[in-house]
Amino acid sequence: MRITYIILAHRFPKQLARLVSRLDAPSVTFLIHIDANTDDATHSEMVNAMLGRYNLFFLPRHRCSWAGWGIVEATLEGLEQVIRAKLLPDYVILLSGQDYPLRTPADIELFLTEHRGTSFIGFHQLPDYTWNWHGSIDRFRGQSLPSGMKPFGGSQWWALSGDCAAYVKGIADGDRDLIRLFETMWVPDEHVFQTIVLNSPFRDRLSHADTEAVFGLHYMDWWRGAPKVLDVEDFERLIASPALFARKFDMTQDSEILDMIDAHLTRRAGPVEQVVPSVPQTVPGEAMSSPGHFFAALRDERPTKPRWVRDESVAWGTVLYNIHTAHTMTLNATAALIWDYCDGQHDVASIAAELREVFPDAPDTESDLVGVLHKLMFAGMIIDSAVPPMSQDKRGRLIRRALRVVSRQKWVKAPIVRKMSGAARGAFRQRS
Repeated sequence: MRITYIILAHRFPKQLARLVSRLDAPSVTFLIHIDANTDDATHSEMVNAMLGRYNLFFLPRHRCSWAGWGIVEATLEGLEQVIRAKLLPDYVILLSGQDYPLRTPADIELFLTEHRGTSFIGFHQLPDYTWNWHGSIDRFRGQSLPSGMKPFGGSQWWALSGDCAAYVKGIADGDRDLIRLFETMWVPDEHVFQTIVLNSPFRDRLSHADTEAVFGLHYMDWWRGAPKVLDVEDFERLIASPALFARKFDMTQDSEILDMIDAHLTRRAGPVEQVVPSVPQTVPGEAMSSPGHFFAALRDERPTKPRWVRDESVAWGTVLYNIHTAHTMTLNATAALIWDYCDGQHDVASIAAELREVFPDAPDTESDLVGVLHKLMFAGMIIDSAVPPMSQDKRGRLIRRALRVVSRQKWVKAPIVRKMSGAARGAFRQRS
């Protein structure tokens, strides 16, 4: 069971580090987005707190304001990196930096395994007059969705199956008219994902948690706050909740509640799990989050430089520039050497052998190599040379992935599919 957490954070570095530590497991990957509005000192503290984690990557930063489009941009940035990864995870879970789990990593994994393929997202079809007297339709600012589409809304936080997450990203990249509509609406993060998923083939594979205080897989108290900052008086309600996660917490106001949850989870874990984190049975070809497992999964790949990445040597190292995403990356001398070997001819095992010759005294060459390759991979700076060039086109790749899902549901007549693009429409007709 591979799980990717996208975490949106803007403050409280120590609390973010604590969240990651509590969720960490061999089959977990973290994609962290730090709000571009966050000051440099806080940003640096967040980054430094995560050093040494091979299964954690920082996303390109966007400015996130409440009720604005930036929050959706940050989330889609995370989905972009999910799509770029070698293996699509079984689940993508969206959290904030002020969330905290109410279950152990083993419990979370067991729950998702038992519900494999089901996506968890809170939703209401609009108009819903429990939100406001306009039924929340006023958030669309008078704009209409494409014919046949129904508007939905719900909590921003969700857990989508890997296929569903890939479909959402394919639609977001392929239907610019729809996205432009969402860009101009009020509080789009509470409507974009619900509306896309509920107008898709995945609408019949959703779990709609609508019990008291549970939204998707989250516990939130909207009756005593917006939502309430949880504290020790909420402990009994939290541990009795069926939710996997809760929000929101603030260690500067009450850190004792997190200590109480940790103690509860330690008792649930038992003596074995306290010592050994949850280790799922290894599926052939499944990359795990330890350096050794990553190396085993990657050793036969032949990383290569894509045509859309430019490199330039400067006084302090080598600078890479991705012309598709406008992202840059600076490499030190060791990383630059690895970059030089990403020529499509050397596989990862041979690159490791070359590094051992150059640095015979390095204590852990393979771990260093894995760390560099995964940073390059998630930044879109390298690709696998075994993948045909056409499949590396960002737009085409994402749309094809969505079409593969849609083509298995030939009965679907959702207008959103016809809006993806002319090329995608043609491919869909051929498949149907």
